[in-house]
Amino acid sequence: MKKCKILFILQNFEGGGAERVFIHIANGFFEGGHEVSFLLGEKKGVYFDLLNPGIPVSALNAFSLLGYLRKLPKALRTNHFTHVFTASDNISIATLVVKNFIRNKPIVICTLHFNLQTMLSLLPWGNRQWVKWSNRNIIAGADKLVAVSKGVETGFRAGTGKKVPQLMTIYNPVFDAGIYAKAAEPVTGGIFNRNKRTLITVGRLIRQKNQQCMLRAFSKIYQHDQNLQLIIMGIGPLETELKQLTADLQLQDAVHFLGFQKNPFSYLQKSDLFVLSSLFEGLPTVIIESLALGINVVSTNCNSGPSEILEEGKLGWLSRVDDPDDLAKKIVLALDHPKLKDDLIKAAQRYNNKLNVGHYLSIL
Repeated sequence: MKKCKILFILQNFEGGGAERVFIHIANGFFEGGHEVSFLLGEKKGVYFDLLNPGIPVSALNAFSLLGYLRKLPKALRTNHFTHVFTASDNISIATLVVKNFIRNKPIVICTLHFNLQTMLSLLPWGNRQWVKWSNRNIIAGADKLVAVSKGVETGFRAGTGKKVPQLMTIYNPVFDAGIYAKAAEPVTGGIFNRNKRTLITVGRLIRQKNQQCMLRAFSKIYQHDQNLQLIIMGIGPLETELKQLTADLQLQDAVHFLGFQKNPFSYLQKSDLFVLSSLFEGLPTVIIESLALGINVVSTNCNSGPSEILEEGKLGWLSRVDDPDDLAKKIVLALDHPKLKDDLIKAAQRYNNKLNVGHYLSIL
């Protein structure tokens, strides 16, 4: 294969699934002999140590669509990239606009991480019109579009009202054999020495993840079974609000906020159940990571991804979105009737890094 010069553009390396996925892809490209670099809006985050040290990272100091429109032209004109990968609307829009005004035009590959149709239904009217227009008239014009799940692919076509022939689904490269070594590392602090069954969730503390629903569901179960504890792992703007709700529900002794952890896998491995309460998703990588470790999963049946990963409930339990009663019911079922660990591990293998980085290599 001809050597390519590939740029990945992200806002930062904060602790989200899209950032980790891009790092996995970039590492795979670099190991395959391609020239790879990252351009960040701001050079901050928690994932720098996951990136191959041979891959350079630079920053634009851009924080908005206007900032990217101002600063991207110089970066793209002077470096003559063959391919540019993007993962968010503002960066995708800016890259596609700037491409029209430079001589050496790269192939722009926009990756789609959320179900557009569902997102539009949740936005205020003004924001909805802009997001729909920009996706239909700008992002849909990318050279290639990659959806992270079939549901995301369907949602983009429905949300834009376009056929988009260059749109395809490639599942995220989520894990490799290293996940098992990380899962075996010890956990400090004694949180698993309480002889309690442990529920865990991992994700940003933002509205989309809807940890409020999870806390209310956990409260209903805890009233009848106090041999339980809940670990909430992640950072975000709703931390204070969620801690206040925990206090209001009188769950301070049973709910543990652990912030960001570089190695969530050692906590996942020692937990009894992973729970996701999101309002919407694309392809939630932490569900896949849980399955890869043989951990049972309960998730809201949100658009898109959970039902696709869990094979409509064959590999886990799906609850109604934003319904604490139903989420509590499914958690109890999962604790009482767990799926077989080996079945979960086997099913997760379709998301391993080697397989899916290979799919990305095939579209260069």
